[in-house]
Amino acid sequence: MQGEIYTVDDIGGSGHQKMSLQKLMDERPEYFVFNGAVGALTTQHPNHAQVGESVRITQVDASPNGQT
Repeated sequence: MQGEIYTVDDIGGSGHQKMSLQKLMDERPEYFVFNGAVGALTTQHPNHAQVGESVRITQVDASPNGQT
């Protein structure tokens, strides 16, 4: 599931992040996430399929603004 996170602080901050209603209204997310993780299917949660192996990915865009 894809989503967007709108934070007051710039990307990369640690700890609890406050939500920015202004960025939400301006459609300016700090983070795009897949299954709740930034960088999903890359460094933190890599895809372990081999070259030539079939892989099924179901994509759902539940964000109010951005499009997949």
